[in-house]
Amino acid sequence: MTSESEVPLRLKPIDWGVIGYVLIVCGVALGRMQFIPGLGWVMLAHLLVIPLVVLLRRADLGRFGRGLAEVYPLVLVGLFYGALDNLTGHGAITTHEKTIQHWEAVIFGGQISRDWWQQHPSQFWSTLLHGVYALYYFVVAAGPIYFLARGQTRNLRRAVLAIAATYGICFVIFLLYPVAGPNYEFPKPSPEFLNNAPAHLVYALLQRGSSYGAAFPSSHVAAALVAAFATWMGSRALGAILAVPSLLLVVAVVYCQMHYGMDSLAAVVLAAVVIVGMLIRERQMARGPEGR
Repeated sequence: MTSESEVPLRLKPIDWGVIGYVLIVCGVALGRMQFIPGLGWVMLAHLLVIPLVVLLRRADLGRFGRGLAEVYPLVLVGLFYGALDNLTGHGAITTHEKTIQHWEAVIFGGQISRDWWQQHPSQFWSTLLHGVYALYYFVVAAGPIYFLARGQTRNLRRAVLAIAATYGICFVIFLLYPVAGPNYEFPKPSPEFLNNAPAHLVYALLQRGSSYGAAFPSSHVAAALVAAFATWMGSRALGAILAVPSLLLVVAVVYCQMHYGMDSLAAVVLAAVVIVGMLIRERQMARGPEGR
């Protein structure tokens, strides 16, 4: 009889997705090495993810290891997002600001991210929507943590796959079509508009963890919408709660001048595509023999 430690390793689709992303990053890094120093270390850090993925698919992991194997793609999001700043050389590469601003003017009749808060300044909305922006981390993490704690493996895997896929698509677009966003392009909102605790918190977080060129589409909006829907598929109550801040985030990122209106609009479209893909996968799994 074959022992658990002798069971052949079997990578899951999400593992191949992570490995594919690593290889894309390495390809981009190779192409930019000549004018951005230090990308060799970025490549090495990403390549080390591959043996980590293999190790997490061993059959002899303990309880903590099995839990980590379920959520590791979301743990890696922070590493991957932070590396985007290195891959753009902290602003050394050309961004596509003019194109996005042109689309913004055509669709919204102007630069809505710059003009909206100026034309309609409100301490109430600034406080509320900056607070919603800060809640983004909770919205994305709540479902997976809930499912992991309750041992709902199928719901957990569905949520992790959907959220990780959303981030992966966003990050690839950031690499290939970088856009800095209004937070870099336009003057910072007035002190009066930002004179509230949530705004102070948001800007403190941005100073510590913002990546240049990662604006289009808004990964905040896309990931939050997908996370809320994926959570709703496993828990109607929690999903409904998360839907409120995730929907408000669609306008919050624009009103607070964190993203162009085009960034938010593109994120809504991306989230809809991922959600449709999720539903199609669920239908296919329902037809199979308890498909995973």
